[in-house]
Amino acid sequence: MPKFTTPTGSTQRYISALDRAQGDSVPGTKKVYADRAAFLQGLADERACIAMGLPVWYDGIDLQVLAEPAAVKRLWTLSTTAGSAAANAAASHGRTAVIAFKKFTLASDDNRVHASTGAPASGMGDNGDLCLDETAGVVYLKTGGAWGQVASLGGGAATPIVDDLTTGGSTAALSAEQGKTLKTLADGKADAFGAPMVVGFVGDSLTSFTEVNTPPLVARDIRGYGSHLIAVAGGAILPGKVLGMSGDITANIVAAMDAWLPTLTTERTIVLYTGTNDLVAGALTAQQLFDQIMSGVGKIKATGRAAIVGLLMPNTSAVTAPKIALRLAVNKLLRDARDQGLVTLVEWDDVPQQASGTIPVSILYDGVHPAPNGAERMGLRLYDVMRPALVPVSPASWAPVGAASPRIVNGVMAGTAGSVAGGASGVVADGWLASNGGTGSTAVCSKVASTDSDPTDWQQVVCTAGSATQYFEFQRQIAGGAGSFAVCAIIEVEVPDDASVLSFHLRTKSWAGTQPGRNHLQENDATKLYTAGTRRRFLRIPAMTVDATEAANMTVYISIEVAAGKTAALRVRRVGSVEV
Repeated sequence: MPKFTTPTGSTQRYISALDRAQGDSVPGTKKVYADRAAFLQGLADERACIAMGLPVWYDGIDLQVLAEPAAVKRLWTLSTTAGSAAANAAASHGRTAVIAFKKFTLASDDNRVHASTGAPASGMGDNGDLCLDETAGVVYLKTGGAWGQVASLGGGAATPIVDDLTTGGSTAALSAEQGKTLKTLADGKADAFGAPMVVGFVGDSLTSFTEVNTPPLVARDIRGYGSHLIAVAGGAILPGKVLGMSGDITANIVAAMDAWLPTLTTERTIVLYTGTNDLVAGALTAQQLFDQIMSGVGKIKATGRAAIVGLLMPNTSAVTAPKIALRLAVNKLLRDARDQGLVTLVEWDDVPQQASGTIPVSILYDGVHPAPNGAERMGLRLYDVMRPALVPVSPASWAPVGAASPRIVNGVMAGTAGSVAGGASGVVADGWLASNGGTGSTAVCSKVASTDSDPTDWQQVVCTAGSATQYFEFQRQIAGGAGSFAVCAIIEVEVPDDASVLSFHLRTKSWAGTQPGRNHLQENDATKLYTAGTRRRFLRIPAMTVDATEAANMTVYISIEVAAGKTAALRVRRVGSVEV
């Protein structure tokens, strides 16, 4: 029971500060019970406190019963809606069991969770009990005296965990907290890579640029803020489904989410950015627009997913005083909601605006929609918000978008056994060819260590043009047969000055006489795309369907054009394909 004290001159009992600081009263901590009897006594004690109007535990606090399997966690459910304090006490319970992130609700306090190797024996447990088959990863429920399977968690027997980093092992399971903090083992005997986070996107035309499954607009991908989020995340983020309703208002977009959200599968986080067209129309109050945005947040959270909302950016179609005031007021309401813990924000409101107050075309190419540099800034801000939740991803299983595909062999650019041609020199990744062209130009290839969390080295080339434009490319023939797919890549371009790089692009060509797809990720006005410095890009060609002859004669190219007399560097780390 919690300790109570009575201040001098008062008959009201209260919980002292000492008790409020104890672990079972702080959100995010866990209450551990040595056996089942202690667990049931703890529930009874807490309900007694609730009946007196003095709840100590928080809703959702973790409860661990050591007599139950280590993979099982209990959650305390605190009722505050049953009516009286006595009714709240009766309704509150610790019957929710979480097993491998799936929730199961037991029928009563007396029900428990058992463990077995293989299907549970018929004589084990009582009706309403659960049993975890720790070998097959299957959860059973006992009803009518018989066990029936209710969930398959995947996996199988526990993987041995290296104890001394050299020999030996244990089949004891890691706790969830250990799994989060274990990043690597000292000598690499086990890897701690995780699965990438799949992110969905909802919004208007600014969001639709991230829709990588909609060919074949030139430069479409690199104007999507989600595309740049993917590029800087080092494989830790993959793009999911996109609901991009060009030209539409928030009310319609939020309404369309009702049909869209049930179609999602692996997407666990949704980025919601809407309100631009509402600002232009100017028909809503700040409170009305805020309420509509938060309605979308509520729908996302109701599916068990996380929601991230972008603050509204200024644009040249909403520059009257009332529309500026509307944008500022909506952003203030969103910030207030964030401060109350109601929403997670990405602060995009100052992305397009320079110190002079102008909005340059290099950021928003038409004053409303992001140019690649603007999308890059948005992607970096979004990545900063999401970074704490990300884990490194194995380079052996990662493709820039969607599932890994065998069409691009050695897409992680490993090794140094590749070839050079046309005056290129240095070392090139296994199976790849580096080809250079341009009077008096040089192209020096090398492997460069990653500077972020990604463990894969970059394949680099430093291009120095002579008296004419230099054209350089990495290339290799694809593998695989007929079908529909798209090729994508993560690259970095290092630009000493605005005029050094004329273009860079990802393309495919079938030497069987057709050219299934080409996507030049550059526009005629290079000032809209490049500023001095290093820029990381996500490139993706439109989806294509090829027959067996085309597939057997197809080559993928990553190319760069450098202006005469200039120097620039191109780095490639990821080339993959996705089936569409």
